[in-house]
Amino acid sequence: MHWILANCFRKACPAFFALLLFPGFSRAQSGVHFREAPLSAALQEAKQSGKDVFLFGYATWCPHCQRMHEQVFSDTAVGRFFNAHFVCIHEDFETGEGKQLHDQFLIHGYPALLFLDAQGNLLYQLANEYPAAELLEEAKNALTPTLQIPYLESRFLADSSNSTYCYNYLHALRNANLPYGWVVSAYMKTKTENQLLTAENWSILALGVTDVDSDPYHFIVKNRAPYSSLLSPARVERKIVITAAQSLEALAELKDTVSFYRQQTYLASLHDYRLDSVRYLESMLLYRLLGCWGAYAHTAEAGLPEYAWKQVSEIEQTGRDFLKNIADTSLLRMAGAWVDHALHLEPDYANLLLDARLYEKAGNYMLARQKATDAKNMAEQYHWDAGEAEHLLQELH
Repeated sequence: MHWILANCFRKACPAFFALLLFPGFSRAQSGVHFREAPLSAALQEAKQSGKDVFLFGYATWCPHCQRMHEQVFSDTAVGRFFNAHFVCIHEDFETGEGKQLHDQFLIHGYPALLFLDAQGNLLYQLANEYPAAELLEEAKNALTPTLQIPYLESRFLADSSNSTYCYNYLHALRNANLPYGWVVSAYMKTKTENQLLTAENWSILALGVTDVDSDPYHFIVKNRAPYSSLLSPARVERKIVITAAQSLEALAELKDTVSFYRQQTYLASLHDYRLDSVRYLESMLLYRLLGCWGAYAHTAEAGLPEYAWKQVSEIEQTGRDFLKNIADTSLLRMAGAWVDHALHLEPDYANLLLDARLYEKAGNYMLARQKATDAKNMAEQYHWDAGEAEHLLQELH
């Protein structure tokens, strides 16, 4: 009944929908008192009261938003502080006025916690789920002029060569999930290559890396040896590899093949095994999302034994994809051999059944029966339900 009512009123009455989904959002007794009002009304109240505005942007499907309501905004200490210092409103950033606010404030994820002055200027922003104690500290920061985004921005723009100004502004933008790549690029232009090879500037570049195409990433890769001597090889390599994985994964999920292949080509030119492993795994993700099963099978055939041979979960995923989408019997037998290897690394009932299905589809019924029997025996040994294995054996006989 809860969701039926919610769906009925979602478009007709966003405020009512918010109350249905987050009951207690507006209660002032123990937690944050959220006004059921548009931003314009909150700004007017802020001008009259001398307070700032706190805007909580949420999406109805967001579990982090729900937890913040249930565990954080209901907290007495949080409510006392926020109610005393802010005019508090909430908006579903995927409906009505919320959509406009989503675009206006460059929101890229939920929950979005925005602190505004009475003119609507952004003072401070957070882009994550926070427990009560941490949120209180962040709210105090939001009231501190020297920690607010406009102040940090003005200092950096006045002297973009100052490392402290750069780091502080960069940190604030990252916390807000706002674009920040331009900040570190502007800072780098004020320094020579040798000047950037310090521990202090490593902290700035490492914080400012956005993706494989970014200036700091290319600089770190180019200077991995001096940075490794200055810090530690493991720390530098970890930054290079993790950034590559995050960058390619984001492009794969966007299905941005042009940018994906450009970054992949650059990473391939580095001839680094760990980066080649990243390229393999993210290429598999891209082809899976695109449904390019020919390219997927070719990439797996060439790369799985080299780059994923010890990763049971990756082998299992590949085997399931082959079972569902590949018809070539030789490729299916190859996938069966990969799952055999995974079973050697980690015996598993579900993977025994997967192996049996692969061999069945490949036409090797003898091996299929053997794997199904092994699955049945494992289930009986551990007193599990062997029904699926028994059903498969009946199909194979």
